[in-house]
Amino acid sequence: MSGGVVWAAGQGKAAALVAGLSVLLPVAAFLADKIAARSGDLDIATVADRLADLVRDQRDVEATRRGVRALQAPRRAR
Repeated sequence: MSGGVVWAAGQGKAAALVAGLSVLLPVAAFLADKIAARSGDLDIATVADRLADLVRDQRDVEATRRGVRALQAPRRAR
């Protein structure tokens, strides 16, 4: 959503990327969860981890675009 506002303000390709990712990532996660739910192998821990990863990825893209490195936390080991 914020990427769309920045894009409308004339920020260019980086904002288009942020806007695209802010729509694509949640939709992809939703579709993957819907498929998993139909197959019966969906559990809350997996959903929470997937959501956390998507939010972290989106935050990192936005932080990189804005030139803010302090927000980028190291990935946790799996």
